Amino acid sequence: MTTRRTVLTGTFMSLLFADASGARSRWKARDLEGVWTTRSLTTLQRRSEFNSLVITEREAVAFERRTVASRERADREAVDTASAPSAVDNIGEGFGAEWLERPQRLARIRGEVRTSWITEPADGQIPYTAFALREIEQALRAEADFSGPEVRNYEERCLINTNAGPPTLSSPYGSYVQVVQTTDHVVILHEMNHDARIVRLGELKHGPPQMRPWLGDSVGWWEGDTLVVETVNFNPGERVRWKGSYSLLYTTQTKVTERYTRIAANEILYAFEVSDPVAYSQTWRAEVLKTRAPTQIFEFACHEGNYALGNILSGARSEERR
Repeated sequence: MTTRRTVLTGTFMSLLFADASGARSRWKARDLEGVWTTRSLTTLQRRSEFNSLVITEREAVAFERRTVASRERADREAVDTASAPSAVDNIGEGFGAEWLERPQRLARIRGEVRTSWITEPADGQIPYTAFALREIEQALRAEADFSGPEVRNYEERCLINTNAGPPTLSSPYGSYVQVVQTTDHVVILHEMNHDARIVRLGELKHGPPQMRPWLGDSVGWWEGDTLVVETVNFNPGERVRWKGSYSLLYTTQTKVTERYTRIAANEILYAFEVSDPVAYSQTWRAEVLKTRAPTQIFEFACHEGNYALGNILSGARSEERR
């Protein structure tokens, strides 16, 4: 993949690197502008080795050391040391560091070490319904279908990416998000696949249910210093989003409510809840820490012209002939 540096230009760039937690935009709203990342060892769902949402600092440090040491051992085993680059060429953080942003620490939110982003249910797991599990399993089986481009998933087709949300989820790859504010809109630009979600402010009425754009239909408003964003009417093409160890199901009844609150000079508390009685047995909630990234967004050139999809289908036709 080829990347080239690109900058989101416009009147609002002067505010991107404000560094005061109480900073306000030129429109008197709390300033959320800038480039942010959710890079962390904290995961959406709680790992089985943790029994609670919050652990002690001592427990956290021990876990972080074990995780980093295990990763370093795996790196050594994966790389042929005889052909490994010299220390001069080392860009840091081990194998794959040229494209992976591998976290080192669990998230600390208001002084608490968090073992999962999910805060409700108490077990830190997504509360799927039996219907959702069947739908997700069926979608995963469909991944073996190479009959044509329409059946391939949205990421292979360079349409959207799984991280774009809502909700916005952490990833070791393409995790940066840029926020730009105006009086009547907020733009949430995701590094991966150049997805830009445009939130209409003060317009609380959603579009008709027949209109289902990619990433849903988002409207927002301010509650004090917190930006609240409500999204419904998700596109059927993103019905199932998979993230490795878990998947999310979106139906005609899915509603995602997000809350962005600046809690420190370099931190945004991103809280969200997902409501859908068809897909989930209860409304589930999460709190995610977004930290300021000391960089700009890089262009994400999806498949350098999307050659990959053609190659995938070409390989499938070759298999059929054989």
